[in-house]
Amino acid sequence: MAKRTTFLNVDLDITSAADLTPLASAVEAAGAIVLTCHRAPDGSFCMLVEVGEDTHSMADTIDRLIDLVDTLDTVPRRLFDEADSRTFNVGIEAGQQPEVHVEQLEPAQVAAIGRLHAGVAVTLYPPSDDELER
Repeated sequence: MAKRTTFLNVDLDITSAADLTPLASAVEAAGAIVLTCHRAPDGSFCMLVEVGEDTHSMADTIDRLIDLVDTLDTVPRRLFDEADSRTFNVGIEAGQQPEVHVEQLEPAQVAAIGRLHAGVAVTLYPPSDDELER
């Protein structure tokens, strides 16, 4: 049976000149998962965040990440707001079925992402080699 194209997750990717450790602590305290929070070779700080619970759609995951940001206390929220970049990075694993896969955001979600001065990226992962050989 051919592998289906599948929504995987959404990471919130944040890059800043400021140390993001207090922001990482705040989102972990709120139940999110900090995949990494480190200083990059160029001196900037990078942080990747996922929601700490199962979600089944891109829209639901983005809603939960927006809620997370909206409930931050003053200092971590300032770190978020003053970051150099904030990106909702959607992960999708490609498959052979269906021929078309659609993930949709509603206008209110697009507006909320804009209000956070964030962008959206899509990372498309290829199917595994064994799936391609079938």
